Amino acid sequence: MNTNTQRYEVVAPMPHFTHLFKGDILVPKFHSLCGFCWGKEDEEDVHKWVTFCPDYPHLFRLLKWWEGLEVDELPKYAKWECDKDIHFYKVGMWLLEPPQMPFDDGTLFLYNYDEDTEQFAYNYDGEIYPATEAEYNEYLTKLNS
Repeated sequence: MNTNTQRYEVVAPMPHFTHLFKGDILVPKFHSLCGFCWGKEDEEDVHKWVTFCPDYPHLFRLLKWWEGLEVDELPKYAKWECDKDIHFYKVGMWLLEPPQMPFDDGTLFLYNYDEDTEQFAYNYDGEIYPATEAEYNEYLTKLNS
C-alpha cells in the first residue's frame, strides 16, 4: 500500500529542468546533500531532485492522497471524517469515478458495515483518508466497550 501523501504532479515544463515533463509525478525523497526533496520514484541521481515543489503551485500540483495510484495500491482500511465524527472501515472495494456532484472528488469505497446489512459507499471531498488495520481494530475495540 502506498501511504505517500506528499506527491506532486508536474503541471508545466520548466526551463533548465529538461528531465521533468508535464504529468510526471514526484515523490518525497531524503538525501544528506539536499535534505527533503522530490524526485521521480525510480530516479537515483540526487542532482535531478527538486526542493521547491510547494513554493511553485503553478508548476507543481499537490496530489490528493489517492490520485495517480492503481486500485491495488489503495489502502485496505479507510477513515471517514465529518466534523468531529470519525469512523474507520475495512474497505471491500475501491472505485474511482468521475465526480457526480460539486462536493465529490471521485473517491468511492464500498464496505460491509456488518454481516446483516448491505454494502454502503462514501464519496466526499477531503473526508476519506487512508487508515491502518491497527486503527481500525482500535476503533472496533472502543465501539464494543
